[in-house]
Order: sequence, then structure tokens, then C-alpha cells
Amino acid sequence: MILLTPANTITLWSAGAERVFGWKAEEAVGQPGKMIFTPEDRASGQVEKEMATALRDGVASDRRWHLRNNGERIWVDGIMRRLDDEKNGKLRGFAKIARDATDEHRNEEELRYARDQLEQRVLERTADLMAINNELESVIAQREQLERELLEIAERERRRIGQ
Repeated sequence: MILLTPANTITLWSAGAERVFGWKAEEAVGQPGKMIFTPEDRASGQVEKEMATALRDGVASDRRWHLRNNGERIWVDGIMRRLDDEKNGKLRGFAKIARDATDEHRNEEELRYARDQLEQRVLERTADLMAINNELESVIAQREQLERELLEIAERERRRIGQ
């Protein structure tokens, strides 16, 4: 859990935040909340978008890559909540609750990859079966044509013999 001012300055850094992100509370308190975001998310304004959503809706979900203090990227599953003063209703700041879901994310990606591979194999096998089916239909049509021709020949021979 991380508490932030309306200006996105960290005021509380829990023991859980230390475990997830790697910074000690003394290192994190007073720093901007954007320190845990990836450079590309900072550049694209994701920090501000998350805060604006929490400000507007009261809560913003957060499922994306974040940074640990050693530069390692971790997949975080969390939320940011707006905190209002109970007496006057004014914005006090934000609470960010996050958990490291890197392993789950990797498992989901591996599962998604396996599903995509399976779907590709099904498509390939279906195409093979359709080609075989078309070939069989062609052979059946040829046999039916031969049977008709044989019946016509047999009928002509019967008429010829009958004459």
C-alpha cells in the first residue's frame, strides 16, 4: 500500500510496498509516485491518466508493468483509490494498493500462446480435412459418373440384343 498526496508525492510506503517494489520506506517517502512506473508509461502520461480516473471515478484499476528499484520490471495488479476528507469532502490524496502478479501474468501469456498455437493447428488441420473432403467428393462424383455411364452402356447393350 502506498499513500500519495494530490500532487502525487508518496507519504506512506508500507512493508508490502517494500517487498513488491524493493525500495525502503525511507527511500520512497517524499518521492514522486511515478518512480514505480516504466519510462514509456511516464512518457505516455499513464501516471496522470490513472490519477485522473481515480479522481473522477473514485477508483482506477492498474494492471501493467512497473519498476522495482533494481530496474526489474514486474507485472502489477492493483488499484488506486481517491481519498477524501470525511469532514469537508475535499481531496486528501490517493491510496495505491498493488501486488506483484508477474508469475500469473507470465502464466497467462504462456496459456494465451499455447491457445493461439492450438488454434493455428486446428485451422491447418481443418484446411487439410477440407482438401481431403473435396478430393473425396471429386472421386465420388467420378464414380457416380462412371456408374451412370455403365448403366447407359448396359441399357444400350440390352436394347441392341433385344433388336
